[in-house]
Amino acid sequence: MKNTNKPDVPPTEQIGQRRGSQLSLRQGIQAMRNVRAFLRLIALFIALFIALNLADLVVTLVGLRLGGFEANPLFNPIFRRSTITASLLKLAGTLLLTTILLTTFSTMPRLTRWVATFLCLILGVFVANDVWTVARLLTR
Repeated sequence: MKNTNKPDVPPTEQIGQRRGSQLSLRQGIQAMRNVRAFLRLIALFIALFIALNLADLVVTLVGLRLGGFEANPLFNPIFRRSTITASLLKLAGTLLLTTILLTTFSTMPRLTRWVATFLCLILGVFVANDVWTVARLLTR
């Protein structure tokens, strides 16, 4: 006859864990390595995002000194009035977007990775265009 007072469940399930939810030490170490690699990747994207924004600012300022103009309709009037104000606004926008990326990373890491990748690609295109424009201004 079976004892009805004691459930016929393994001890790990009795304390609230399901079977198969325990990681071996090797699996735990591998999971931590994956998390660290993911964090390094996000840090790389954010550093690249900041570097590309700074490169965009520097190349834009060089282009303006060579007789070019800001193609962004939002920043063009600001650059015409004061390059210092426009530069500070550009840096403030970079800081704001970086802060948003860092805060959303804690709740949506995969989305943050895709957004950071997209922003870096777009900024890379902008910087390449700025460099090409400056090269053309230098040759005239």
